Amino acid sequence: MKNKNDKVLILGGTFDPIHFGHLRLAEEVSESLAIERVLFVPAGIPPHKKGVNITKPSLRLRMLRAAIADKPAFQVSEVEIKRKGLSYTIETVRELRAEGMELTLVIGADQFNEIRTWCAYEEILKAVDIVVIGRPGYVSKKPGEALPVEVAKKFWYDKEMSRYENSFGHSLTYLNTTELDISASAIRAKVAEGISIEHLLPKAVEDIIVKEGLYKDIGGN
Repeated sequence: MKNKNDKVLILGGTFDPIHFGHLRLAEEVSESLAIERVLFVPAGIPPHKKGVNITKPSLRLRMLRAAIADKPAFQVSEVEIKRKGLSYTIETVRELRAEGMELTLVIGADQFNEIRTWCAYEEILKAVDIVVIGRPGYVSKKPGEALPVEVAKKFWYDKEMSRYENSFGHSLTYLNTTELDISASAIRAKVAEGISIEHLLPKAVEDIIVKEGLYKDIGGN
């Protein structure tokens, strides 16, 4: 039988760079769901960002590790960076579950609204719990709106738990979190323009950006 230590909250992204929006999101979701372990999974080559200039993995990893150095419950996985080719979520799910992890995947409303375009999305729904986070400018679609009829029929709302359950034995939870108006693209643009990024991300991350001369020319995503 699995114990609570097997439960892991997964946050994926390019993290180029990681900032307080990411960190606050991880804090609030893990606290709301009482999941102690948070795993940040930086993408190698995101399928939806092919051809976009992204900071090399070693630097994104350095920034991530610097940002969470004082948070033992926050960890980093190199699973997608080490894998060759595009970083498909289903492959990450398979690898982490093979390590015995019970996964809860955090995705934005914009992503869930388009989940039927994801590679093997039905397998994802069968393998993990999902938390959908609100995004400015997006209305979170419910299962009946985001999923094909035959798949949506496998979900029902549990009023007592305030979440959807599915016939695969997993849940779908919608959470509202503090919406910090911070984005990696805005941070990169500020650096390129010579504008301060203080208080948008941890000082340790800012130090790496300055030392390595990152984002002097707008790039990455």
